[in-house]
Amino acid sequence: MSAGEWMIVTVSGHEPGHVVANALLELGGSSVQELPDGGWATWLRLAEQPASAERRVREELGMRFGDSLRIACSLAPEEDWLRVWRRGLGPRTVGDRVVVAPSWAAAAVEPPGLLVELDPEMAFGTGEHGSTRTAIRLLANTARTGKKVLDVGAGSGILSIVAAKLGAEVLAIEADGEAVRTAESNLRRNGVDTRVRVVHLRITRGVLELLRGVVFDLILVNVERSFTEPLLPAFASLMREGGELIVAGILEEEAAAVRHAAILAGLEVEDTNTDEGWWAGAFTLVAAEA
Repeated sequence: MSAGEWMIVTVSGHEPGHVVANALLELGGSSVQELPDGGWATWLRLAEQPASAERRVREELGMRFGDSLRIACSLAPEEDWLRVWRRGLGPRTVGDRVVVAPSWAAAAVEPPGLLVELDPEMAFGTGEHGSTRTAIRLLANTARTGKKVLDVGAGSGILSIVAAKLGAEVLAIEADGEAVRTAESNLRRNGVDTRVRVVHLRITRGVLELLRGVVFDLILVNVERSFTEPLLPAFASLMREGGELIVAGILEEEAAAVRHAAILAGLEVEDTNTDEGWWAGAFTLVAAEA
């Protein structure tokens, strides 16, 4: 295995596109490309021998979809991935205010619009994925000046950047070291590195317990349901009364269960957004009854 080698995973079949995309992201892909023939593809950086990586891909997709997907794996060097990645990304307007643009594609934004320039590298969060867009729309609905924000699973830093450009002070937490480096670079590129602190840390219930006493006006969580739902009470414990929690990365068919769990945690839904099969909700922490 040579340095900088990638595996292209291409799948086709009759499964719902957003379900397949989520499965490919869970394999480690940073984005999913919809192909002209109706299939989907992602790029995985190899951290093991190609035969082992392909076996893992086929086993994980097989456990989830059985024989309903056709799977093909091929290898490509770093320069091919960079060329394809850049060719597929351009400026994208998200909601009424935010324009997300890769650093190599110039974009002009008139006030009160916000420009977010980033190099996503392998970190999740480019504006190309529906779950990121739902979170941005809910986040950009309200001015955030002076607000204290916690961004859980910061990825490329895209949500932290939007929050900071809206006036917030942000603590961004990310478990992947490569994503942390990408986020720090993107924060500097957007001139908000003094407003956002990035911490390399895996969030667990125990880690959230250690944050007790730190109260946030807003918590952002753009992570899959299996991570988020069990931690809703812990997130609520870190919020001020009337504070806001934005949850994204939830499939539409999972939304009812997440809303129910949020209600049990003392949270009330204020707004929702959907995009290509993904759901996000904005919740507020309601006052406990006397």
